Amino acid sequence: MEQFLAAVKKEIARQTDGIAENIKNLLFFDSPLLDVYMDMPVTNGGKYNNFGIHGVGVTNAADCLVAIKRYVFDEKSITKRKLIEAVDNDFNGYADKKVFEEAVLALDEIIMDIKLFEESEHIQYTGVSNRIIKENFLFLKNSGKPFLIRTPLIEGKTDSKENLRKIKEFIGDVKWERLPENKLGLAKKEMLNV
Repeated sequence: MEQFLAAVKKEIARQTDGIAENIKNLLFFDSPLLDVYMDMPVTNGGKYNNFGIHGVGVTNAADCLVAIKRYVFDEKSITKRKLIEAVDNDFNGYADKKVFEEAVLALDEIIMDIKLFEESEHIQYTGVSNRIIKENFLFLKNSGKPFLIRTPLIEGKTDSKENLRKIKEFIGDVKWERLPENKLGLAKKEMLNV
């Protein structure tokens, strides 16, 4: 676990340095709206200092590290390889059955993505089978817990009428959101040169 934490710290430092490098010469223009919230407006020598790296994800990161310590290093109920596969698939139902069931029972409400119904397409686009996702969904559906199923609509991949019809048949009459493709992250990546 110590080696893993050292790698996490090193990666946080690397990403922080990269972000700082990309925003160090950022120029702010006067903003009457921001001036309202400041003791001294920019026009009178004040500075906008609420930009840069914020620690809003610290609690989520801490929760993740505790879970990794428990399941990967202490209990050894999840292998490192399975953890990486789950991360690569956004944890959306792609989890060891025991871990998924424990999580469902511990949570008040669950949001789960089902992207592609056909296993061959799921393997093609994500690199892993969706069998475990389907099995975990069936557990979730019968758990009695409130949940939401989401399907991100990715042009040419998940948005076909056939894929959506098969997902609907599989999940039945449950709360299901079809999410339009979010391209906002692409602009941020370009801005940060990543």
